[in-house]
Amino acid sequence: MKKILVVILSALILCTASACASSGSSEASDTASASSAVSTVSSEESKAEESVQASAVYEEDEEEGISLICEDSELKTELEDIVNQFEYEGMIYITKGGKTLAEYAGGEPEDGIAVDAETPMPVGSVSKQFCAAAILKLQEEGKLSIEDTLSKYYPEYTIGKDIKLKYMLSNRSGITNFFEGMEKGISNDYTYEQNSENIKKMLFEHELNSEPDSKFEYSNSNFFLLADILEQITGEKYEAYIRKNFFEPLGMTHTGTINEMLDGASFAKGAVYKKIDSQRGLTKGAGDILSTGEDITLWLKGLSEGKIISQDSYKLMTENYSPGNDYGYGLYLVYNGVGHPGAIGQYTAYDFINTDKDFTVVIISSTLDTYSLTNLVQQLILKVSS
Repeated sequence: MKKILVVILSALILCTASACASSGSSEASDTASASSAVSTVSSEESKAEESVQASAVYEEDEEEGISLICEDSELKTELEDIVNQFEYEGMIYITKGGKTLAEYAGGEPEDGIAVDAETPMPVGSVSKQFCAAAILKLQEEGKLSIEDTLSKYYPEYTIGKDIKLKYMLSNRSGITNFFEGMEKGISNDYTYEQNSENIKKMLFEHELNSEPDSKFEYSNSNFFLLADILEQITGEKYEAYIRKNFFEPLGMTHTGTINEMLDGASFAKGAVYKKIDSQRGLTKGAGDILSTGEDITLWLKGLSEGKIISQDSYKLMTENYSPGNDYGYGLYLVYNGVGHPGAIGQYTAYDFINTDKDFTVVIISSTLDTYSLTNLVQQLILKVSS
């Protein structure tokens, strides 16, 4: 697939990169700090942005390693400056009205194989929406209810016995986020199952941070446990379930999980996977997916169009259960649409869809910190929506 960077980026101002230090943890996906960088964009601000037309002549700069669609030589220079200034490694993929509006992929991983549009990259907590959709799919099939309490699935978890699944989906359970000291009970010397059991044991011994459904508290632990409940119900590994029910039906051929990659799965051939030391099972449900811009776009469209869960279930995902934090089930309600940031190791990501105006924006990077990436996403959304 060709690598394309389109004029839609225009004169973007990212944040002052020197003031933004990358802070993704190798042991978990993004934290609540990612959500604090999110702000709603008003329609007035959107109208104020100059519209840029994407119809252009294809050009390719072999020396710079940049391919782009651009009708303006000055803008072409600006785009090259953005990529070169930030030594941007990763991908950008934008669609509107069902057509690809922008596509870029570039960078060089440690093995020397150039990054292209089919190179899977970690997306961190973008993964949470997959877990949320899987739980709602099981509810549609009558295999669980989001009104179920954890006492049904973990009788030993007496501290959290009254927590409902819907509180976990909306990050309102009060369950603590993965905490320091957890590394003592997990190792890649252990199996996926052993690590999962050790994580649960440590979580179940820890007091709740707050009363269930009393407030929003971002916690990776919620989605780890939801994925574990899915495994109880289906008898399948979580990764196998989402591959069979989501990746394959939607044609997401360059998407998989960290655990599959550790096992040498074929989807991960040529994948960028440097400086991530994730233990087996730790990121399950919360930050375990590797993908591409095009595949995540297939996901966003399939999810919102009722191809994998019903429209009623999608509506549940996109309701605002925590005004002020603007969180649904595995999705933030932002920029007049829905999406989610992600961070794991040195990687950051963001996916977004506005169904009213029919456009998507997906960014995955190994060189932008969360704050810079969120600013870039905001600028792209302003451009596309104007």
